[in-house]
Amino acid sequence: MTQDELPIRERERLQNALLRGEHVVWLGYPQAPLNCRYSRTIAAISIFTLFFCGIIAIVMYANGYMGLSAVSGSIAGVSLLLAAVSPWLGRWLFSRLFYVLTDRRALVFVGRKCLCFPRHEDMLYHLVKHKDGSVSLMLGQDAELSTDKKPVYTGFLHLPADEWVTVYELMKQKA
Repeated sequence: MTQDELPIRERERLQNALLRGEHVVWLGYPQAPLNCRYSRTIAAISIFTLFFCGIIAIVMYANGYMGLSAVSGSIAGVSLLLAAVSPWLGRWLFSRLFYVLTDRRALVFVGRKCLCFPRHEDMLYHLVKHKDGSVSLMLGQDAELSTDKKPVYTGFLHLPADEWVTVYELMKQKA
């Protein structure tokens, strides 16, 4: 993929993140996993909310509070809708990622954030192969986490099976 193939907003973000004289070597998108953690989290929260608001709606209706029953029932309905669309919603959230490897750094664009990793010969911390054939090249830990929590690695997550070897070899080349 080339810079010209990026959507305009992402192309502008990339141009703003590049240093003077820095050149793009590779850029790409992750392969959205069919069962990503965002989907499971959204579905779990939605089902809990559906159950909780459904019970409140029934209790309020039985006690004659029609307005509160309607509000709780509406929230339960929205929760049911979110639980139903969570696989697609999770993939949409996952699609907001894109990765760039330059001659100096590895850049991970997540939503509005840009995570930068300097290139060096041993920059990879972990290489994880997934059941769907994709591979994650972990570059570093999330700096926002405190030390008492389990570290969350970030990097080039869920690269398509046909691209990860190329990216891995490019990362290992001298910067």
